[in-house]
Amino acid sequence: MSPRDHLLKTRELRLRVSELELRRSELNQKYWEAKFKSKSDFTDNGIKGLILINGGAAVALGAFLQAIISKPEAAGLIPFVLAGVGLNALGVASAGLIFWLRYMQSRYEDKKNQFTRKNPWWWAAWSTSLVSILLFVFGIGTVVVGGFTQLKSDPPSPHRSGT
Repeated sequence: MSPRDHLLKTRELRLRVSELELRRSELNQKYWEAKFKSKSDFTDNGIKGLILINGGAAVALGAFLQAIISKPEAAGLIPFVLAGVGLNALGVASAGLIFWLRYMQSRYEDKKNQFTRKNPWWWAAWSTSLVSILLFVFGIGTVVVGGFTQLKSDPPSPHRSGT
């Protein structure tokens, strides 16, 4: 084999190695993009669920409030229902804030070119998710506690007047 042929074969091998490295890099990039999209879709759907449960609870409590507001026997329950509506409204607001926090998280990850839990925006987004869940629980729990408190202070009579 002549030195020229040997040089051509060496160049061809280097070119193939470069092509393989480029292909590996492209596949790696596609893998991480798919993994990020999957994780992002999962998180976005979770956020939508938080908005839905808190918003649904606020609407249901609002409808319940409308049904009891004119009944004198339920007057003691009204403050608890209003507190529940307020807590669930805060839950909707905090869940809506998570979209912005996730955006800031992705910008941080783009700058650092890494996915890390050291990202302060990651912690902020997940903490806000937890706050939204807790607001739902406390919002509904407030109404339930109010209902039991109302029952203890004014037990229902066996015969209602007017019915």
